Amino acid sequence: MLKAVIFDMDGVLIDSEPLHARAAVMALARFQISISMEYCYRFIGTTTRHMYETTIEDYHLQASLEDLLAADKECKDYLIRTEGYPAIPHVCRLVREIHDTGLLTAVASSSTMEEIRTNTAAIGISDCFDLFVSGTQVPNPKPAPDIFLKAAADLGVLPEETVIIEDSSFGIRAGKTAGAACVGFANPNSGRQDLSMADLVVEGFEEVDVTLLTQVWERFRDLPLTVAVTPRIILRELCAEDAPDLFRLNSDPSIRAALTNPASSLSEERDILEAYIRNIYRFYGYGLWGVFRKEDAALIGRCGLSPFRLNDSAAVELGYYISPQYRRQGFGYEAASRTLLLARERYGLTAVYARVSADNVASLHLIRRLGMQAAGTDGSKLLSRIEF
Repeated sequence: MLKAVIFDMDGVLIDSEPLHARAAVMALARFQISISMEYCYRFIGTTTRHMYETTIEDYHLQASLEDLLAADKECKDYLIRTEGYPAIPHVCRLVREIHDTGLLTAVASSSTMEEIRTNTAAIGISDCFDLFVSGTQVPNPKPAPDIFLKAAADLGVLPEETVIIEDSSFGIRAGKTAGAACVGFANPNSGRQDLSMADLVVEGFEEVDVTLLTQVWERFRDLPLTVAVTPRIILRELCAEDAPDLFRLNSDPSIRAALTNPASSLSEERDILEAYIRNIYRFYGYGLWGVFRKEDAALIGRCGLSPFRLNDSAAVELGYYISPQYRRQGFGYEAASRTLLLARERYGLTAVYARVSADNVASLHLIRRLGMQAAGTDGSKLLSRIEF
């Protein structure tokens, strides 16, 4: 299971890269060297020391590394004192949410430990981290994996039990080499970074939450996605191992009668499920998920979104069924209401339909409770619709 989330700092927690580049430009100007901001952006994700070691070679400088680092610190301190670092929008909310769920958190940054402590405190989230690791504590800078291997070890987890959030190509390479799942943040102020190795690339943290990070990790580990967690249930993709429980669920006469082509054997159920995973989950990104009780992980039904044709146009419908022993306990509403929320907020759908038999009084009551309105008929079924 996912146990820890590890953040880079510069360009992920604080929008520091432009300030760092300006400080380097100012520092090198003292030595009669003119460089561009773009030159500095080449070193995003690695250490300041490494940047100046390379600069000495590139420009055949006579100045010592210590002199360059001292000048850089003076210029950087001046800019921080006069301007400060802004937090990346929405990242503080994300850090607190991760911390509050009980996942371990760390900052693994090429910056010094003093800078990490000062900057996380300045944006009010230093108390949310279990660990700080500086690039000065490991032998090799990013893109070597050293810093992430140390962070995982010090947290007491395996690298493959973590998700790393980075804004640089060096950072993503380091994280993947360490064996972790990686989210790339395409920060426009971090220069042109190659984030193609990341498991997911985001342009902002507005819609990033623990569920999405868990899904990134699950997909990285080739596990069925956990779609949502509510007070009593877990919605997740079904996998081949669920076939026996699904076959038992679908063997109930009241459920079997409503299925279009129910499986006649466990072997057939497994074949149908594997095809569904391949053709629906992986193609559309959604489908009919399993409804599992949180208290015992029992499969008690299915609920989700399915593509269908309506008047020769593509549409999406809400579908669900619950095992008879769990009906009239609110599980159907709990699953269906969360599914409609996902349809709007995660999948960006503008409308969802429901098709219900006229004699299915319980389902007709449920869709009205969900706010769906009558929208005619579709064959023998009553059609309802909700718009977002």
